[in-house]
Amino acid sequence: MKYLKTFEYIRDEYPDFFPPVKPEDEPQHVPGFELGTIDPEDDDTYAYDFDKNVETTQISEKEQYKTFLKVVKERNFTETKDEIEINMTGISQDYCMSIYNFPKHLKAFLDTELIGKYVSDGFVDIMTNMKKEGVIEKIIFVEVDSYHCSVLINFKLENDKKSDYTCVLDKIKIDKFKSTEIWKNSNKYNL
Repeated sequence: MKYLKTFEYIRDEYPDFFPPVKPEDEPQHVPGFELGTIDPEDDDTYAYDFDKNVETTQISEKEQYKTFLKVVKERNFTETKDEIEINMTGISQDYCMSIYNFPKHLKAFLDTELIGKYVSDGFVDIMTNMKKEGVIEKIIFVEVDSYHCSVLINFKLENDKKSDYTCVLDKIKIDKFKSTEIWKNSNKYNL
């Protein structure tokens, strides 16, 4: 038993398989939220100042989360006339570095932002390395690696039976026109 070796992370087991992590690829704190994690469900507005020995009023973490969402969208969403490019790695790192119980809140954020949208790039079938497109029906988490603050995310597309061998890449593109109800309804009756 003394020769049994256990590995915490796959990078430890196969160090030559992965390129070294560059300093710019390391998770960065979200500006304004460097002091630690916030709990989006905490609406307590009182804190205790131990230096002055009094209770003080502050902004609740629930309100701070609303500001956090604005900052995350500014940092990771790039919108043009035809499409929206979303940095999925950046979003997962922002949540990992700043939010308490981040997988739950990240999934809720992605549900509100992505369900019903048409993904046109950045979603692949890993068995054939073919790109997949379609309207996102459901967000599925595959793996959370808190060591590097990375999350592997998978989508379930409408009218697509298989989602076992698909994966979201670092950046995805959402087609704005194909995400509208006009486009969805126009294709419904075309044979």
